[in-house]
Parts: sequence; C-alpha cells; structure tokens
Amino acid sequence: MTTDNNSKIKLVDIISRALFQIEQDGCFMGNSQTGFRGDNPGYQSTKDKVVEWVKRREDNDFSVNSYVMPADREALQEKADNILMHFKTMKPSNNEFINTCIALSLSEEDMIDKKFIGYVVAMVPTYNKSKERDQFNEEYKDSDYVGVAGKRRNFFIKLIHKHHMIDHESWIYTFIDRNKNLVKTWVTYDKHDAWEFNVNDCIDLDAYVRKHELNKYSNLRETFINRVKIIENKGQA
Repeated sequence: MTTDNNSKIKLVDIISRALFQIEQDGCFMGNSQTGFRGDNPGYQSTKDKVVEWVKRREDNDFSVNSYVMPADREALQEKADNILMHFKTMKPSNNEFINTCIALSLSEEDMIDKKFIGYVVAMVPTYNKSKERDQFNEEYKDSDYVGVAGKRRNFFIKLIHKHHMIDHESWIYTFIDRNKNLVKTWVTYDKHDAWEFNVNDCIDLDAYVRKHELNKYSNLRETFINRVKIIENKGQA
C-alpha cells in the first residue's frame, strides 16, 4: 500500500507512471489547452492518462510493482528518483512553474495531494529538456564567433535545430560549421516553407553577419546571420 489516505500520493510513484506512459506513447503528450493536437477528438495528454490511471487503482497501490515487469522496475525507479532529486536540489528561479515543482519536491514525506498530479507529470519533460540543454552546452562549449560583423561571407553549415517562435510568427534556425561554431538566423514563414530544410541538412549559403552575441542563458558564443542566399542544400550529413 503506497498511501495512507485517498488524497495523498507519493511523488516518485507519479513520476514513475509518467515515465512509463511517455515510453508507451513514444513521447510526452501536452495538455489539450495547447490548441493544436489537443483539438483532435479523443485526445488525451500524458497528464490525463496518469490521472485516469490513478482513479482506476482501487487498491491505492501506485508503486511500479503493480504494473511493471520485475526486470524493468529498478531502472524505472532509478530514473524517477533522479528526477525527484533534480528538483529537490534546484535553486529557486523567477519561473513560477519551476518554483512550484521545487516546492512539491520538498513536500513532507515526499507525498503530494492528487490535485498536483499535473505538475508532477510535467517534471519529466522539464527534467529531460534540462538534461538536453546541459548536453548541448557541453558539446558546443567551445563555439566561437564566425566572420566579421557587418560583412558578408560564405558559410557551409549544418542545420541542427529549428525552433518555432509562434509569438513572432517566425522560426529560429540553429546551425553549426565544421568547427562546431554556432550560427543562427531568424526565418520567416515564407522562407521556412520555401527552403524545406531538414535537421542534419548541410547547406552552402552566403549571408550577412549581423552580430556576434554571448547567449545570456548558456554563455555560448553565437553568430547571427541574415540576408541569406541559398547556394545549395547538400542534404544529410
């Protein structure tokens, strides 16, 4: 038996179930309020599925022992413990969501009210993104500025990420050159559709070096370009 009453549940049990559900679905499913995939009939977010599962457990046994094969239990439990410890050791920030997660992770006896399940489920993708950022920052820690600000030059670069900036109605493309120097450019919807670039495509292009900038979050050196003229998309590396 995992809980002492019907309103409380162990943090690690919810994190474990969220991990399990994400693995079953192949990805984290965001809340339906996003206005995108959530508009589809019958859509269920990861949170929805975890909440539904909790409601179905009449015996109040939410441990991994109740639904995971013995051979897989230890690994799943270890992942859940690592995620919980990540938030326990985080410093407060100016992000209200993060601060709520930190506060929940420090709950007495590691138990939370079931009304906070959504926050705990969201700890998993938040943790994953944090680890991805750490790996990215480590891989490109030696990034240096490319070219001369205010001058045009040729670039042969590989596209490694496309980020949709919905509020700005545009995209930010992130590239690297052969020396793993980071190069970024803002891309309008029209160009995004016309270029049809895929991640890992290697592009030969000419561009104007708009500025060199130290990323305020990662402290990585980044070169921003614009007035891009595509010479050739060489395809996947």
